[in-house]
Amino acid sequence: VGGVDVVLVCVAADDGVMPQTREHLHICKLLDIRSAVVAITKADLVDDEMLELAEADVRSTLEALGIEPSAVVRTAVTDGRGLPELRSALGALAAATPPRGASRRAWLPLDRVFSVKGAGTVVTGTLTRGSLTLGAPVYVATARGVRESACRGLEVHGRSVAAAEAPCRVAVNLARLEVGDVARGDVLTLEPELPLTARLDARLTAVAGAEKALDDGSPVTVHVGTTRVGARIVRIGAD
Repeated sequence: VGGVDVVLVCVAADDGVMPQTREHLHICKLLDIRSAVVAITKADLVDDEMLELAEADVRSTLEALGIEPSAVVRTAVTDGRGLPELRSALGALAAATPPRGASRRAWLPLDRVFSVKGAGTVVTGTLTRGSLTLGAPVYVATARGVRESACRGLEVHGRSVAAAEAPCRVAVNLARLEVGDVARGDVLTLEPELPLTARLDARLTAVAGAEKALDDGSPVTVHVGTTRVGARIVRIGAD
């Protein structure tokens, strides 16, 4: 989710907003993702009154969470209705979304590690900050310390590139590291002294109904990048 700026919300006309949709929208709010296009699907299965109710349902749900849809499109894959309008709405929202500010700190949490014959160790992940350059030195922060390497090769969606700018999916061919030296959850960076810690300070925001789950002493699972670890909350303030 680190590279997500906008969302496509799909709601079936014959179901309306379902609990899992609300859960995903709460996550969008927590991530401060406020831009969306709505596709009301299966419009061929209901009458106009049901379509109106489905649209009113999704609009009120989004409004309660502070998410403003740039378009709500009624669609049906059986006859193709609304699909050109949906493509246009997604393109317009993407064009209107400002690019992320440049960052000197590259941050690439690794989600896959494998070996390619003739190339060696390859890692993949979503570059959420900064940039990577072919041939440049890089460092992999692991639980056992920081390992030095270099970008022997870079690929974005299967295409070899000389540089990769966040946010994007990227594959990196690492020099001088074996597959066993890195693992999912490690972080590729440009900083040789990336600090490792067992504690972190965070501002917590609870979704409605889950406030007690964040009480002092509560057990939690902390997700950072592509790693997760069990932890316990120690409150240090009222906010």
